[in-house]
Amino acid sequence: MWLLSEKQIAIVTKDVENEGINFSHLQTDLIDHVCCDIEMHMDQGISFNESYTIVKQEFGIKGLRQIQQDTLMLIDKNYRIMKKSMKIIGVLALALMAFGALFKIMHWPLAGIMLAISFVFVAFVFFPALLYVMYREVNKKKHAASYIIAFVGGIIFIASVLFKVMHWPGAQLLFMPGLAILTFVLIPTIIIQRIGSLKMNKTVFVIGLISLMVILWGMLFKIMHWPGAWVLLVVGGTILVLAFVPLFYVTEIRKSEKIRIDFLFGIVAISYFTVFSFLLSFTASSEILIDFNYQDNSYRATTNYLHEKNIFLLETYKPELATQLINMADSIYNQLEDIKLQIIKDYYQTSLENAVLLNEKNATIYDQGDLNSLLLSKYNTNSPLVKLKKDIEGFCEIYKTVIVDSLSQESFIDQLFSTEKRAIGKSVGLYNWEDYHFKDRQPAVVLSTLSFWQYNVRLAENKALLAIVNNPKKVKQ
Repeated sequence: MWLLSEKQIAIVTKDVENEGINFSHLQTDLIDHVCCDIEMHMDQGISFNESYTIVKQEFGIKGLRQIQQDTLMLIDKNYRIMKKSMKIIGVLALALMAFGALFKIMHWPLAGIMLAISFVFVAFVFFPALLYVMYREVNKKKHAASYIIAFVGGIIFIASVLFKVMHWPGAQLLFMPGLAILTFVLIPTIIIQRIGSLKMNKTVFVIGLISLMVILWGMLFKIMHWPGAWVLLVVGGTILVLAFVPLFYVTEIRKSEKIRIDFLFGIVAISYFTVFSFLLSFTASSEILIDFNYQDNSYRATTNYLHEKNIFLLETYKPELATQLINMADSIYNQLEDIKLQIIKDYYQTSLENAVLLNEKNATIYDQGDLNSLLLSKYNTNSPLVKLKKDIEGFCEIYKTVIVDSLSQESFIDQLFSTEKRAIGKSVGLYNWEDYHFKDRQPAVVLSTLSFWQYNVRLAENKALLAIVNNPKKVKQ
């Protein structure tokens, strides 16, 4: 009987591996079976290449993969049901997520429910099942650590995205550890575990993972507002696109006789990932946010000027009627200042004392996020806006009561501090006071709005003092 050489067996082994046969016991059996069939044909005087071609034709194009699939299905009925359910749930969850995103963009009802359900299924059903299938079919228990790390980090990261989309508090607290686990633990673990048994070029493999790690570092630095975020994103993206992709093509893809679909999908995924990361660093509205910061500084300067004039009027004329009005104005001003300090504190991840110093230095904010979870009462039961709105309405009533000047004063104060529902652009329906001013607003915009209200407080205070001092007849005694 004809026996295959080690070189010929290596050719068969490589082809079986390239077919995606990664269930270890089955892989060994199939290699042995294919080699026996080849030897049987070679006993009839046929060459190795011709015998191998005949055997491959007997198995069919997808024969080996189908054998693996059938074997796995026969091993465990429950596993078969679980794997099929995983595929169905994955498709439905992604479809529901897409519809939820569409409803969210269009401000249609049920968007939040659809997004929440889809994320829950992806995080706690599809993702764990996918990792289990990968672990079981590869059947390499020594790599169990990487699957456990991927599970923990992935669950935390997916949950943070859900919390961010739904504007629930704690999104950043989840995002940071999730991204840190994936960046600083999972990727180094994969490099350590897989570097010795890789079939692909080891240098290319390490370059790809390092570039991914650098990009994830950049995202983490960006979220934490640490310096150097854009440098990491640029370096990581450059290495990924200009080094990893060409080297991977030269060392792996060009050798293949046919175009691999996974390579095409990989290129698309890398493109989307890189573009997203760069957009995170270089936002299109940076110049607009700079304008808002400049506007905020202008409001502060004018507010300070009015405050100095008001103090002069109070100390010079000491109008008794203004006491209650001034006290309420100071209370509202301080509430607005506290909200600004909390925003700066969260943005820079610093203490309240440092936030005060940063505020005094007119710290600039470029962040593209929103403050819904901090400010809106529907997301935060301790929202400072509830008391602020109540005090503003009380201030307006006292102002109208103290200053008697036909309708001009009422119109003036209503324009400054209207808490009525309003329409946004050409949108259908009216938005309440909170949503109109704060929903989905960027930090720089919110700070500018709060500074503008502080200016309005001092302006109303100044107008009231001038009316009391110069026109006592228009003041209710």
